[in-house]
Amino acid sequence: MSYGENVRNESLAVGTSSVLLSPARRRSEIVITNTSTAAQNITLSFGVPAVAGVGVFLLPYSVYFATNAQGFNVWEGEIFAIGSAINGSVSVFER
Repeated sequence: MSYGENVRNESLAVGTSSVLLSPARRRSEIVITNTSTAAQNITLSFGVPAVAGVGVFLLPYSVYFATNAQGFNVWEGEIFAIGSAINGSVSVFER
């Protein structure tokens, strides 16, 4: 099976201002991992710019995962993130 252009594997910097992690697109699966090494917490927001502590809160090495399975539909809108401190990072896999 080939997924070609539909697969994305990327590491992104996240600071104390909201950043667009992923533009709106069709997704069947998404995994976002807080890969920050200095205890930065990351907050994810769906459809609106992120505000620290409001939304899906990821401690270091925590993971947000969603897949189109058993009647669940993965969010297809914009995904934003913000960190609790500078120099945060996340790893994004989506297809």
